[in-house]
This record gives sequence, structure tokens and C-alpha cells, in this order.
Amino acid sequence: MLALLMLSSGLAQANLVNSNLSGFTAIGSAELSSVDYINNQDTGAAFQANRIQAIPGSGGSTSVVNMADTWNIYDGINHTSYSGVATVVNGLIAGQTYALSFYESAANRTPAGSGNAGFTTTGVTTKLFWAVSLGGGITINSTQVTIDTSRDYALPWALVTMNITAGAGNNLLKFLANSTLGVAPEPLLLLGNVTLTKTVPEPNIIWLLFSGVLAASMCLKRRNSAI
Repeated sequence: MLALLMLSSGLAQANLVNSNLSGFTAIGSAELSSVDYINNQDTGAAFQANRIQAIPGSGGSTSVVNMADTWNIYDGINHTSYSGVATVVNGLIAGQTYALSFYESAANRTPAGSGNAGFTTTGVTTKLFWAVSLGGGITINSTQVTIDTSRDYALPWALVTMNITAGAGNNLLKFLANSTLGVAPEPLLLLGNVTLTKTVPEPNIIWLLFSGVLAASMCLKRRNSAI
């Protein structure tokens, strides 16, 4: 029992950002939208057969505004300004490491399926990713998603997890969309179900003090018994 008390180090977790993107604001060409809103912009058979699915963890809902979509994605060639989303994180501690998880996907809509001449049909493959920062600290890139711009389809949602350390520059959690290839116009880069968690070790001082007193008491008892 004593050993268990001394080794006890439970974790208390506090979610600082919840999954439905409430409190997020759009940057540049990004927008907060729903799965149905994007799906309904391309009614072609090809896209509808491979349309955007409900975000995992959303309860299957596709009609509520709980995701972000981004176009005019920064590529350093055709677009040199960033689009994305950001939210204020209250109680952010500079230098503290946080656990971040979110889902990302991408969707390409062609003029043939949507009737919109502005949608992508360049026929090249590009890779998209989110550049994530917390508190203005070091930026971490998400896993790149590869999408063929000649096809009318959406990729499955992919879970991204990372540990990210807060900087001291501001109190923002920021996602900025990036492309590895200059494609104009780009497919959509999608974001959903964002959770930021601060993991705080519970203090063990009380347990250590209790263990010390208990050990001293046992030693004293043995000594008195030996006299």
C-alpha cells in the first residue's frame, strides 16, 4: 500500500478547446461551414459517390456548422497569403505543452460535376496540410493529405494528434492551410473536431509527506518493541 501511495501520479485533464469549432473565426478565404453545405455545391454523380462524410465524433450530424473549409491555399506561387481559422485559448500558459487532436480531409470539385467553371480541373496531384501554432510559438505541420485534382471526390477524414508547446506571443490556436504545389484553384482543405487538452500532473507532495510520516512511525514502533 505504501509503495502504491508513493508511486501514485494521476492526471487531471482540462479541455481548453472543444470539438465543434464554436469560438473559431475564419482567416482569409476560409469559412466555417457544414458537411452538407460543401456536398451540396457539387451534385455530380462522381462527387456524390465519394462525398464528404460526417466528421468522426460528431454524432453523425452533417447539417450543423462544425467544420472549416479553406480554398485559395497558400502555395508561395499562386497564393501568397494565408487562409485558415483561429480561436482564443483562455488560460494559455507559455512554455506549457498541450495535447492537440483534430481531423483533416480534402475535397476536389470539378466543373464537370458542379457546373462551376471556377472549380479545379488541372489534373495534377497536390499535397495539402495545416500549419498549426499555439500562442505564436513554433509551427507544427499536420500530416500531408494527397489529392488528385482531376477527380471529383473527397478523402476520408484522418485523425491527427500532436503535442504542441505554447509560445508567449499571443493566446491563439491557429490553423493555416498550405499546399506543396502551385495549383489554381486549389481543392478544399477541411478541418473538424478540434480538441486541445492541458495535461496536469497532480501534486504528490501530500502522498510523499504521508509516506514519510508512516515510515517513521513504523520505525519508531519497531524500536520501542525491541527495547
